[in-house]
Parts: sequence; structure tokens; C-alpha cells
Amino acid sequence: LLEASLGEVRSYSICAGGQPEPWTLLVTDPTVAVECRRLHFFNTREVVTFFLHRGTPFTLLYELPTPSVPVPPTNSAMKKPADFIHTPQHFIEWEHMARNFVLSQRGRRVWKMGGLFWRIALHLAGSKETAFELLDIEPDHVVRRVTPNAFDETLTEGEIDIMMGTYRIASGTSR
Repeated sequence: LLEASLGEVRSYSICAGGQPEPWTLLVTDPTVAVECRRLHFFNTREVVTFFLHRGTPFTLLYELPTPSVPVPPTNSAMKKPADFIHTPQHFIEWEHMARNFVLSQRGRRVWKMGGLFWRIALHLAGSKETAFELLDIEPDHVVRRVTPNAFDETLTEGEIDIMMGTYRIASGTSR
């Protein structure tokens, strides 16, 4: 268990069992870090599995393979006219779109956000099975550079909009 300061955020690096992984596990909550130390996990994957079962937020920090890795395109929230009225059909459409995203390779990153996002992903996916595939997905887009040589793959604002069902409603003066 190591304390690290990454920018303005204090984080705790967790490594159990000494088995090397292609990523470094970080948490920002000191009580979670202490709990991991107290529970004596066999290896770091076991710690992540524990987090995925509970919905605990965590970061997987990757070494930067090249100086520039592309950022995925941001899909903006669904745009609706000023006179938009929400119907049950819109909820069905959102649920279908968000489920497809959670089950996609990029969408599996939502599981490590924990909290509300974890609960939404659990509802949409029906089980946590796809969450564990997150551990073996090769990073393909830098979204948040944490240090000059390391990054965390997070969801883009557009991807979060999909998960939250965000709509952009035009004002009455512009469309």
C-alpha cells in the first residue's frame, strides 16, 4: 500500500501478492485502502474483483505506450427540440442505447466508476460478468493523463451522457 499524490488528488496504490499486472490499481478513499490491507488479498486482481462486486470506485493506471494515443470521439447528448415531451418510449430507447454501450468494449470502463454508475451498469447488463473483462482489455484511448508517463482510461463526457440519459433541450429562441 503506497500513498501517491497525482496532481490535486491523493491516491493510494494497492498491490497484493507481487504478481505483475499491466496496470497499477489506485483508490482515493483511505478507508478503502486500509480495508484492503486488513483483508490480506491473494493478488491485485482479487482486490479489483472485490471492488467490482461492491461497486467501489477505482482507477487502473497504465504506462503510456506512446506519446500520443487518440482520445475517442465524444458523442454529444441526444438533442431535442424546445417543445420536447418525454414519453415512456424515450426511456425504452435510452435503456437500449445505454445497455449496448455498457456491453461494448469502451462501455465496460463504467464498472470502475462505482456508485451510481455501477448500479446503472448492473441494471442494464443484468449481471457483473462483463465487468471482469475490464481487467484484460487493452487500453486504446487516453482520456485522462495522470502523470507525464501514465494515464487512466475514463469515460468521455458524451459516454457519461449516454449512461445518465442526458438530453440537450433547445431553448425556445434557438433550435
